[in-house]
Amino acid sequence: MTIYDSIIYKNTVISTWLDYIQIKFGDTNYFEINHDKEDCIVVKSKTNNTEMRFYGYDSIHQTITDCQFSNVDCKGWSGKTYDKKSEKYRTLSQESINRIDRILEIPIYRGWYSEDFYIGSEFYKASTYSNKNKSKLIAKHASEKLGILIYLLFPISKIIKYLSIKGIHGKCKKTIIEPIIK
Repeated sequence: MTIYDSIIYKNTVISTWLDYIQIKFGDTNYFEINHDKEDCIVVKSKTNNTEMRFYGYDSIHQTITDCQFSNVDCKGWSGKTYDKKSEKYRTLSQESINRIDRILEIPIYRGWYSEDFYIGSEFYKASTYSNKNKSKLIAKHASEKLGILIYLLFPISKIIKYLSIKGIHGKCKKTIIEPIIK
């Protein structure tokens, strides 16, 4: 018996991340599971443009390097699920399954909100919130294209944000992503 024998998900004993994914996203009315690359499983929503990605699983599907969600209708996304402080969640365990399940509640059952900021027509940064009233920020990220300019603009980023929201110096695209399952 291994440490993986006692992992229970939806009243089923599971032993790999692939087991979890197949059970979690087994309803073909809502989800389509694809192996995007050799080490990435992509779950696409059939009700909106949301994707959930499981990165870097090992050959026996016992570990993953990250799980993220995004939607092509906006620049906002979930951010990286795992950082150095949360490496223990990468290995399949009851605790890691519970943690990922809580994160995936957002795109599947609650929906989320993204504010995408542009300088002129160029994407500047995005803020993603786990609810529509913007009370819980889950991720921020900046344009890779603007590179070092982002750091130079940081001291005046509040002004840029304000000008973008007002439509003076750019624009702010606000997107509500409805839940996959309503």
